[in-house]
Amino acid sequence: MPSRKHADDWVVALRDQLKLSVGSAYRVGEQRGKTKLDVRFQNGTRQLKTLDIAWVPANSRKIQESVEKVAGLVTGGRNVKEAYEALFGASIPVPEASESASALLVQVWELFGAYKIRKNLIKESTWSKDYATSGKRLKEVSDAKDAFDLLDRAGDKWEAGSRQRQVSLQHISAMLKWGISREGNFVLPKERWTPPIELKGFYGDKVEAKQDAVPLQDEEIISFLESLPVESKHPRDKEAAKRWKFAFQLMAAFGLRPIEIKHLQVDNGELWCNYIKRSGAGQTKRRRLRCLNEWATEWDLINRVADDEALPLCKVGVADAARTYLKRQKSWESLAKAGKTAYSFRHGFALRAHQQYGLSVRIAAALMGHSTDTHTRSYGTWTDEDEIDKALENWDEGKLNQNLFGNAGQGVALPADVQLRLQNNALLPEDEGALRKANLTFHAEQCAQARDRIQSVAMEKQARLSEERAKAAQAEYKAFQDIPLGAKPPSPEAIQQFREQIGYTGKPSWEN
Repeated sequence: MPSRKHADDWVVALRDQLKLSVGSAYRVGEQRGKTKLDVRFQNGTRQLKTLDIAWVPANSRKIQESVEKVAGLVTGGRNVKEAYEALFGASIPVPEASESASALLVQVWELFGAYKIRKNLIKESTWSKDYATSGKRLKEVSDAKDAFDLLDRAGDKWEAGSRQRQVSLQHISAMLKWGISREGNFVLPKERWTPPIELKGFYGDKVEAKQDAVPLQDEEIISFLESLPVESKHPRDKEAAKRWKFAFQLMAAFGLRPIEIKHLQVDNGELWCNYIKRSGAGQTKRRRLRCLNEWATEWDLINRVADDEALPLCKVGVADAARTYLKRQKSWESLAKAGKTAYSFRHGFALRAHQQYGLSVRIAAALMGHSTDTHTRSYGTWTDEDEIDKALENWDEGKLNQNLFGNAGQGVALPADVQLRLQNNALLPEDEGALRKANLTFHAEQCAQARDRIQSVAMEKQARLSEERAKAAQAEYKAFQDIPLGAKPPSPEAIQQFREQIGYTGKPSWEN
């Protein structure tokens, strides 16, 4: 029987539990893949019994309960063999070792899912839907000899570099990491099931690049919204058009995911999104929504949300429902052929943030509720052809006035230091003039507001200092009044009276 020093963590925990429940006389260990029970009696004799239970972490609870039941009968006068056979029979079929390992992985997968749901790391619906394919593939290759063999075989089902291959391998690797950790109660032995740190080698090379996200231009959004049948003679079509128009306005103005239109709240006149997107990599946070242009005001969106204006009724997910509704609109056909989807309203927000307002990736990502990595991966590769033409038209003495992520309008070139501060989101109030000349009105207004705030703070500080000086002078005067009369200096009137008494005029004697 291995010493405690070299035993697996789950074995140490099992032995500690048995020591508390039945005493140190009952010891367990492994013998040919099964559980061996060793009982030491007070007279120095020992009785051994091989239990028909596989010696694997998933059976630790079963081993504990079996030993405790045997101990109860032994205390009543039976020997170990009689006690075990009385409880479990003379022979119990035991699965083969490969079958035990296979069953163990499947069982750990289910425990892994229950843990993530219980800890609010993912939703139950996410586990049932997004993890289902990975779980099915795990069962198909659960007879793997170790973690590397498991991942290698699991990925063979899908094309090299495909998204499904990456996701499923990430899911299975996360399960293995959990199984060998304290959170997973060390149900998997580390020496066999520790996954590799890097999974890229298992992904394979991608055959084709993923199609870039295609944004809707502002004029395309306006044109499509105006085409919706909000004045239809058919009540159902009219009501659906009104609801979906409101939904698409929200997506376009605030860069929302379709699902997020159902999670909006107005607090003190500000619009907030309460949607929390959970994934294996973490979760998003509640965020305040901001519209970059005049649409929020023009469409009165915040007041309409506060008034609980009706949104579309979706029997399925909002994205699926939006996709279905868009397919039924004739005005959407040309947009769909160009690669536009229900998410293109959100993608248009990203385009607007960079090309019209010159926002940094960090700020744009925060506005849209995702990480900078996600933002760069989704929006860092596309550039509209019209924007390239406009940028080239702004060529002036060998310099482009605006880069592809700057303002598309005409204007003089930004000085290098202002351009650098703009890119680093570190503009100064004195940059207002240069920004206005470059037609970067949004940033110029921000600089003007910053200057006004600085001046306001300076005036407040000056007023506060004046008030403090006045209070200090009042305190000094009060302190003077509290001085005893004999200690006070004479007043000007008293000095003049004294001079008259002694005949002192302040003039030379020959002038008196």
